[in-house]
Amino acid sequence: MEMPNKPTPEQIENGTKPWRDYIPPLEVKGTFVSANPVSWEGKMLTETGVEDYQPQKIDLGGYMIITVNDTDEAIEIAKQSPSYKMKAGPITIRKINEVNI
Repeated sequence: MEMPNKPTPEQIENGTKPWRDYIPPLEVKGTFVSANPVSWEGKMLTETGVEDYQPQKIDLGGYMIITVNDTDEAIEIAKQSPSYKMKAGPITIRKINEVNI
């Protein structure tokens, strides 16, 4: 998905409105936990050291954590997301495993 380097206010509004429409019903239902886009600036730890982040062929643009009963429910929620509707790339659905340390 192409994102302008310096989006106009209208581009920002057009990009965020679908999310502002999508998330509140999940909050009311008690399903939504958190979501955020990720920065395109960062570092990569490789076998040869630390390098500046370089976008990958398939990359993580953000994350969303929800509470659901099963994978099928998560899939149905994901199918309603703006990312899915815009065909912005694959959506990965994975369980978060608790680790008690």
